[in-house]
Amino acid sequence: MSTTTALAPTSTAAHVRTIFDALQGENFGNQVALAVPSFCTPERLIRIALTFINRTPKLQECTVESLRSALLVASEMGIEPDGRHGHLIPRWNKHTGKTEATFMPDYKGLVALLRKNGGVADVYADIICAADTIKIVKGLHRDLIHEPPHISQPRGPVIGAYAVIKYSDGGAPSFDVMSREEIDVIRSRSQSPNSGPWVTDYAEMAKKTVLKRLLKLADLNPDTARRVALDIDAQVEPIDQPRFASPAIDQPRARRTMRLVKGQDAAPAPAPAEPAPVEPAPAPTPAPPPDDDPLPGVDPAPAPTPPPAPPVDNAHVEKGAEKFTAPPAPAASKPAPTKHGQSAAEYHAQMIRDAHPGYSEAQILKALVQFGLADSGMTSIADMQPSKMDQAIEDPNTIAAALGDLFQLQPAI
Repeated sequence: MSTTTALAPTSTAAHVRTIFDALQGENFGNQVALAVPSFCTPERLIRIALTFINRTPKLQECTVESLRSALLVASEMGIEPDGRHGHLIPRWNKHTGKTEATFMPDYKGLVALLRKNGGVADVYADIICAADTIKIVKGLHRDLIHEPPHISQPRGPVIGAYAVIKYSDGGAPSFDVMSREEIDVIRSRSQSPNSGPWVTDYAEMAKKTVLKRLLKLADLNPDTARRVALDIDAQVEPIDQPRFASPAIDQPRARRTMRLVKGQDAAPAPAPAEPAPVEPAPAPTPAPPPDDDPLPGVDPAPAPTPPPAPPVDNAHVEKGAEKFTAPPAPAASKPAPTKHGQSAAEYHAQMIRDAHPGYSEAQILKALVQFGLADSGMTSIADMQPSKMDQAIEDPNTIAAALGDLFQLQPAI
């Protein structure tokens, strides 16, 4: 006896048919075929996605464009959206008033992808619980020892996680460890920190988070590194370099200044102006000799009052037997313009625009707002904070993936 799945009120049979027709169309199949790596077939990936959508009523409410974008991301990464290696996640977009789908690779999907990398022999991650014994040795002789308690004893709550990568050339393995506090900071930046897998599968998300941070320093081939970077939901900061700069040490602003000075063309120093010829001052007219016999009844002219002594200030400094005047303090310098005469903020705003050709200023700002890099009321990328502008410049793949999700890979020309 066959059974049918009841659809949500907003998910009509006609809309579901539209979804299936769009994903099974020849045009979309060709796009997937261009994106998938050699170890994945487009027919299998689309078939798995349709099965997953058919079993998940909430996904049947998503827009066709968001489902197509999510599957293209899965195709680029080479991870099947089967609910084990990767997930199609429905999310409500308050800006559009619609339910949209996004693709989220699972920890197991990332591991499977990395094992297909030619230089990786093994990769794994695990959580650290309160009852575990963990020993971390850093320096020239790095080591990581993790001993869980006996299987009959409870391990307690999760207090951290670690990841390890072994290389096929026999070199020293790489590992990284993150505390629960560090993992929760990454969780707070997620699109859904209080729902979805961060609530239902915290251990898997913790392992995925520390693995992604380790991959920042892993020796991967460029193709694998590009596929891993497409995961936009669990972006983590580089090791020992916080994503958001400290107010006391604004490192991103310093980096941006150095990049500006290094990239701009050095303007030739202006030639010194020739001094104007100085004409000799005319000799003063000698005063007439005093009259020994002034006119009677006329008071003699009063003696001229000597000028007051100049006030003493700190600009005059005694140096031995001579006195010299300290040079005046230089005027406050203005921000150095770029070689095109732009300000530093506009120069780096243009770098962000150039990284995403075809998208309008408003579309790029919308993607930046999604990641907390820009405020919703901004009308220009140049109004962003310097540290957050640096993040957008240094991580263009994240913004590009967000633009694809928001605008269905159809940039406004």
